[in-house]
Amino acid sequence: MKPEKLTPDYWIDMGALAIVTLSLALLISDSKRWELLAELAPFLKGFMLLFWAAATWWIPFLSIVEIWRHSRGKVPFHYGPDYWALVFPLGMYSVATDAVIQTAGLTFLHPIAVALSCVAVLAWALVFFGLLRNLFRRFSS
Repeated sequence: MKPEKLTPDYWIDMGALAIVTLSLALLISDSKRWELLAELAPFLKGFMLLFWAAATWWIPFLSIVEIWRHSRGKVPFHYGPDYWALVFPLGMYSVATDAVIQTAGLTFLHPIAVALSCVAVLAWALVFFGLLRNLFRRFSS
């Protein structure tokens, strides 16, 4: 695959897994109110952890691909609207991780949730300032 084809849109795959993780965590937290959900809670918890683990696996893989794309693939690093597809999944993963902590009581994951929150805010800021810089260049010339 060519480096130009490996766009930040691939981060959406990780974001989808994070959304499913969050959805399952919310179902589990409501299982006390619904008998059917209470019966399915162990099953739902297993799948929540499975989807969270899969989302976690995507992060280093996508990070390596992104680094390879710019360093070895020689794709220039400049603002493009497709970088917004990277920002949301990072934030969603952080929220999903926090939901896993609350639902499964896995407090040792708290540093991961905090770190990814910081990474998500940093990614948002970089993409936002890239947008401002792009707009400034476009309108100043």
